[in-house]
Amino acid sequence: MWLAGMNEPDFRTISDFRKERLTDIKELFTQVLGVCRELGMVRCGKVSRDGTKIEANSGRHKVIYRKKLEKSKARYEETVEQILEEAARVDAEEDRLYGDKDGYSLEHPHSVQEIKQALKKLERQKGELAREMEKAQAKLSATEEKLERMGEDRNSIGRTDPDATLMVMKEGSLGVGYNVQFATEEQVIVGFGVYHRPKDNHLLRPMLEEVQRNLGRKPEVVVADKGYCRQDNYAYVMDSGIRAAIPPQTYASDRVARGKGTYHSSKNLVYETLKTAMMDFLETDEGRDLLKRRKHDVEPTFGDGKHNMGFRKLLLRGTGKATTGLGLVAIAHNIKKLRSWLGSPTKRVGWA
Repeated sequence: MWLAGMNEPDFRTISDFRKERLTDIKELFTQVLGVCRELGMVRCGKVSRDGTKIEANSGRHKVIYRKKLEKSKARYEETVEQILEEAARVDAEEDRLYGDKDGYSLEHPHSVQEIKQALKKLERQKGELAREMEKAQAKLSATEEKLERMGEDRNSIGRTDPDATLMVMKEGSLGVGYNVQFATEEQVIVGFGVYHRPKDNHLLRPMLEEVQRNLGRKPEVVVADKGYCRQDNYAYVMDSGIRAAIPPQTYASDRVARGKGTYHSSKNLVYETLKTAMMDFLETDEGRDLLKRRKHDVEPTFGDGKHNMGFRKLLLRGTGKATTGLGLVAIAHNIKKLRSWLGSPTKRVGWA
């Protein structure tokens, strides 16, 4: 502030810099994370996972639903079919009037002038049909593009930001937004991502792979809440040699039932085997400690972003630009952790 003489860049300058210069936010993030690792702040040991819903830069009520798009697609396809049928009828009428003959060899009761007028009328109809076909195909292509962008895992997209999805926000209200994911160790962000799938249970593996890319190794332990419970996730961490503390969806009631001896196994034997092993681990001292410590690791990270940095809404549209916005928050958070670490080395809260 002193060097700049209290001069501040215009908000447009900052916005243009963010959009045009920060083309690889992940590379900048890994550079800052590398400094944290060199200082011993992280070692890819116990990694906590969690997600939150952040509102997109899109109108809250400007949503397109899959059912509406599918109905529109069917209607446009029917319109195209009707135009093709009408075009075939016009061509058949033209052949009936003229065929391959010239104007002097026609064997019709109508005069040559009458036939020429009829052909002109057919030409106008063909031109109108061609214009209608162009409009219908353009609408059909736009609808198919939206459905393709929506994919198989979403039922809605935002009108102003098609990468965003209608989802339940933390406050319980519906909004158009993204599922923002953090992976942390010692409250240092070691991985982040922006996704349009509202549910967390599909995002454990991609985020663990993100952590491995950033730190060059798999985490020793991953801790997550019951939102990440899924058979595929249990199998993945087991096959990868990663210890995991991920309670099942019915963990509270299952604990009570197991204590009373009234627990009933599910019919899915594969999942039941994985689930039982997970619950056995969670009931150990280590498992209980991991679940408690998760609340002191990743959740304060989201709190810092939302409450201290005001990160409650994405300012840019599209997954790529939204990732840039989230990356700036992650970098700023880690730089604050670096400052705290260097300023007070003895005030280091770590897991054994």
